[in-house]
This record gives sequence, C-alpha cells and structure tokens, in this order.
Amino acid sequence: MAQKTDGASGDLDKNQRLLLSKGDAVLILKEDGDVDFVFPQMQGDYVPENALMAAALAHALDDDMLHTRIREAFLSTLYPHIAYGAKNDNAQEASSTPL
Repeated sequence: MAQKTDGASGDLDKNQRLLLSKGDAVLILKEDGDVDFVFPQMQGDYVPENALMAAALAHALDDDMLHTRIREAFLSTLYPHIAYGAKNDNAQEASSTPL
C-alpha cells in the first residue's frame, strides 16, 4: 500500500516521500502541471489491474477529449456546486483545460 510521509517538521514547502509496496502503481499529478508515473515491473502477458488502471488514466490525461469528459463527469456527479470559474487552492481560477 502506498503511504505518504511528510518531513519531520510537516513543512508542505519541502519535498515529500511516497513509500510504495512492490506492486504499487502511481500516477502523480504535480501542481506545476507535470505528471509522473510509477508502474510495477511486469513480465509476460499479465498486467495487474492497478497498473492497467494507472495506464488508462495516464492515457486519458494525454487525450484532451477524454480528460475533459472525465473532469466534467466528476464535477457534475460529485461536485455539482463547483463551476468552472471556481477558485483553486492558490486562489487562481480553476481551468477546464486538460493538463
């Protein structure tokens, strides 16, 4: 299981570590727009479900239409009160443009 650890001071301005188990797959969406991926080492034809899902999400992030449809479905289903003009944590206007 992935586990996030903060620095001893809990200072959010510093880098943070993510502890991963051997088979974990990780998709990291950074605040600056960069995306990092970590997939478990795979051999043969078998692809674990978590790695397949991470790869599918990575593909969706790179496809403008899929990215927009996923974001819109998420907002309309789970956060219908959030409009595209809502402010994010940095008091910047939230964008509907893909990463």
